[in-house]
Formats: sequence, C-alpha cells, structure tokens
Amino acid sequence: MLGLLKKLFIRKKVQPLTGRDLNGRNNVGYPTMQISREIDKLVKPKFKSIKPVIDMYKDTLFFKWIPSVINDKLSDEQLAQLSGRNLQMVYLLLFRDMLRYLAEFVKIRNVPDNWPDLFAQEVLNCCNMLSDEDDKDVAKKQALFSCP
Repeated sequence: MLGLLKKLFIRKKVQPLTGRDLNGRNNVGYPTMQISREIDKLVKPKFKSIKPVIDMYKDTLFFKWIPSVINDKLSDEQLAQLSGRNLQMVYLLLFRDMLRYLAEFVKIRNVPDNWPDLFAQEVLNCCNMLSDEDDKDVAKKQALFSCP
C-alpha cells in the first residue's frame, strides 16, 4: 500500500536536456520522424498489401538500428555536426535496399518490378528536405520536421 501511495504522490524530477540530447533531437529525431511520416503517407494508398513488412523494416531501421549506431559511435561533437538532410538520404538509401531484397520475393499486382526504386524516389520527392545551408537552422528544422 505504501508503495502505491509513493507512486501516486511522488513524481520524478524531469532532468533538463543535455547538449547531446538536444543535438540528437534536432539532428536525428526531427529528420527521422519526417521521413517516417512521408513513408507512412505513401504506403497507405499504394502499398497497402505490404504495409506490415514496410512498417517492420521502417521501425527496425529508423528507430532501432541507426539511432543505436549513432548513439554508440558518434561523439558529442560529431553528433552536433550531423546533417539531418544527409541522415535522411542514408535512411532512404538503406530502406530502398531493404525493399529491393523484399521485391525479389514479393510481386505486387499492378506495380512494376522496380517498385522499390519508384517508392524511394517518390518518398524523396515528397520529403521537403533542408538544403545544406538551412540544415543548421534549428527553427527551420523544427518547423519542417516536427508533427503538424
């Protein structure tokens, strides 16, 4: 009973974000969320039949593998210099390659055999990526990449 009361009445103090946390949010989080949303928008109307597989690939690549590698391998300085635009291109190319592997086994009716390439190009066309000059502008990045 005492444990339950402690959980109800004692709140943990929220720690302020560190510089690494802020750089991770701005340089990894916002670009990742934006490209993920663009893929979701494209999957619904055109690739509904393989949505579960695309979601699994996307979730694994975007929200597990790459963030884990970035967190483990990049120093604070490297993370601060990371380009969200370049990160999105890496995501997109790796995602396309994963879909190419899938395309060998899955044939989608009324869709050409090179659908992974078309899919990646359409995501790229829909994704309003920042230019190299704008990539360091956190306000522009926040407005572009955050949820509408």
